[in-house]
Amino acid sequence: MPTKLLGRVVATLTTVNSSIMPIGTLMFTLIFQSTTHGGLVLIINGILLLGYTLLLLRPLNQAIHSEQP
Repeated sequence: MPTKLLGRVVATLTTVNSSIMPIGTLMFTLIFQSTTHGGLVLIINGILLLGYTLLLLRPLNQAIHSEQP
């Protein structure tokens, strides 16, 4: 990615992330109100996030190493 586009890409990603946050807040509010096992919800969420991170770690590492000179 050209360096001159980096600022635009980061600004776009920041805007998208900020606009999705209220949806996540609403979802978790509904989940926590409908269950009495809030700790279990957080544990499951953590496991899903860890799995997602491990799943994307290899492609991310390959992308970083392919752009090095």
